[in-house]
Amino acid sequence: MGIQVQQLLNLDYFQDFHVLAGRNGLQREVQGIVTVDTPDAFQWMTGKELVLATGYVFQKEPQCLRDAFRDGNIANCAAMMIQRGSYLNNLPEETVQNFEELGIPLISMPYYVSFQDVTSQITTAVMDRCFRDFGVVDAINEPEDGESYKHRKIQHILKGVEKETHFPTMLFDVRSEKAYYSSDDFLLEVGTIALEITDFWKPSVPFTRHLICDYMNMERFRILNEDMGKKPRFSWITTPITVNGITEAYLVLVESREFINHYDELSLRTAYLIMQQLYENIYVGQNVGSAGFENFIRALLDNSEIDREKLIYQANTQGVSLNDDYICIYFKQTNHDICAKNARPVFLDALRSSTIHRSARLAFLGENEGVILLSSEGCNIPTDAVGHIDKTALESGILHFQEIVTEHLPEAELCYSTVREKHPLSDLKDNIQKCLDVLHMGKIIFPEKNIWDYDELGPLAWIRIPEKELEEMESHYRELSRDEKNEETLHTLKVYLENNMNFSLTAKKLDVHINTVRSRISRAEELVHIDWDDYISRIKTQLLLQFLHL
Repeated sequence: MGIQVQQLLNLDYFQDFHVLAGRNGLQREVQGIVTVDTPDAFQWMTGKELVLATGYVFQKEPQCLRDAFRDGNIANCAAMMIQRGSYLNNLPEETVQNFEELGIPLISMPYYVSFQDVTSQITTAVMDRCFRDFGVVDAINEPEDGESYKHRKIQHILKGVEKETHFPTMLFDVRSEKAYYSSDDFLLEVGTIALEITDFWKPSVPFTRHLICDYMNMERFRILNEDMGKKPRFSWITTPITVNGITEAYLVLVESREFINHYDELSLRTAYLIMQQLYENIYVGQNVGSAGFENFIRALLDNSEIDREKLIYQANTQGVSLNDDYICIYFKQTNHDICAKNARPVFLDALRSSTIHRSARLAFLGENEGVILLSSEGCNIPTDAVGHIDKTALESGILHFQEIVTEHLPEAELCYSTVREKHPLSDLKDNIQKCLDVLHMGKIIFPEKNIWDYDELGPLAWIRIPEKELEEMESHYRELSRDEKNEETLHTLKVYLENNMNFSLTAKKLDVHINTVRSRISRAEELVHIDWDDYISRIKTQLLLQFLHL
């Protein structure tokens, strides 16, 4: 990255600067600024420097410029600016001719201009061009309106970086696990070295690490390869994009076998700041959007008649459709109010950082309850044989979400119920009721768990047994089962009910005499007071015995 000498001279600030020689080199690029105050300063030049001088050293040591031309130390500089005055007037004609022949612009600058002002003006000119190329004004002021806007801005910034620095650049979005490239040159450069995407911030090969900028966590990585001998080592610069303590993306510039210069680094820092602003805008938009999504969900669940057209319009503004299929996860705080307003950012960050984030939306339904909806399209959790979201993988994702929540809200105690079958968003009210039924049954039948699944509870999820009655039955049966003889009796009752109260089939199934079965059933009648004539009572008993695993 740099700026051409001609581009500088076209600026208003430089209108009183005059080219004395070397007009053929006005397209030379300035990539650094040096001040010459000693006769031997030229020997340390590396190329593309704009040389600032008063001319005093040339008057005192006229041979130093001739030596610089003879030794080739000045041949690669971008241009030389000398303050007008007696020193400039004393430059030998031979020296002026050397600038002309080599095409190195020799420029006179006003006597009143300070070197600091010149340096500041050049840096400002370079940064202004960065802002134009990167679209910084749009990135800061234009509101986030969807993934397409995000993709467009990222690509625009990355292409701007490569245009300015001539180094290929990548941004890896952590949440979507998507890589954006400034051009195909990035993959071509990396193709010469066997690197995985994650190697750019967590190398799996021997490397050195150098901190370039502390507050940006900008670091240079270089691969250590003994087979390379004296060849330059492959290197790149990585900068994490972090919002609210969570890494959202990594900005990576591949230096390959040449380090970036001062202005390249300015360009990269500018790109980082724009990317940071972009991701912060997205974060704010998601938090604001979450409130709008909650209002839509509450309207969807409202018992009153709502104009369907209005509901469809609200869905469209939230980027969803009433006909889209979703998997429902209901969560509830069990020990105190989490206060939805204050907890929302924590829960949203946890969802965005968890393994279930990719297609999930979250809405609080009250002070201590809410719902997570997973879009069936694009969901990164695998499905089972019947097309339902895999139970184990879903529970793993929920536990990861909970782990992040409790890291920031350690007092929070959460429980969950899930409906893994896909249903349209328009059926959400029914699905939440299923989740409530599952929660109601699950916490009594499986008190040792905090995640209960609709399919796991089977028929118990379909029959709404009053909570008090269910608790009394479950407590009574568990108390009875502690006695080994009672457990045997209850097990016989379970098999007897499963075989439609047939003594012969039950005896055959248990491999006991039919009279033994009759005796145990008589004892069971005394233990549980079952009403054989009440079909519902028998079903309740049968289901409860099934889940007691007797």
